[in-house]
Amino acid sequence: FSTSNFNAAEGVTEFKVKLRKCFEPKKVLSLEKYKCIKIACGCAHTLALAKDGTLLSRGYNDRGQLGNMTRINSPLFQKVNFSYNMSFKCIDMACGSDHNLALMSDGALFVWGAGALGQLGLGPNQKDTLQPTEILFFRNKHISIQQISCGQYHSVVIGNEARQSNENSKKSPRQSIYSFGLSEYDIHNINGRGRFRNVRESRYYFSPRKLE
Repeated sequence: FSTSNFNAAEGVTEFKVKLRKCFEPKKVLSLEKYKCIKIACGCAHTLALAKDGTLLSRGYNDRGQLGNMTRINSPLFQKVNFSYNMSFKCIDMACGSDHNLALMSDGALFVWGAGALGQLGLGPNQKDTLQPTEILFFRNKHISIQQISCGQYHSVVIGNEARQSNENSKKSPRQSIYSFGLSEYDIHNINGRGRFRNVRESRYYFSPRKLE
């Protein structure tokens, strides 16, 4: 058993968890009515993406990684709470240890969960984010996101940058890779030459940074 205390304003002051091992695959009943096209696992939580664009989560929620505006654990899959125009659907997602990324059909990128190490890309002084929040960096830079991925404490995004063109010339989008989060072991290629360094420089990882 484990006991944890959280901010009373968030509705949780204490909970206990009983751990139970499962040695054989079991049918997930809380997903029966959905046709899932992708599953991703974090350290102790799981995301499931349905064909209709519904995103669901279950598991540990101590860092808000279930995206339901609480820190209450859930053994059952429940919808991730997007305060967003629901005419746009989730088309891809990724899990880190305790954080998540979700890409929407209009190109918006949402993040939630643990953010103290910059893995949410929302800027400095981050805290746990209990509800999906858009990274406005990509929208403001007119970057079309193509692929998303997460490591344990960092995130990586591949995007196409819009390039200016005139009537007589057509330029294809330029593809770039952006990363944010914990910068140890030169995950973000800080020196720009592919040399291996063990570094932790906070100015590099709280916002998306283009890999050179």
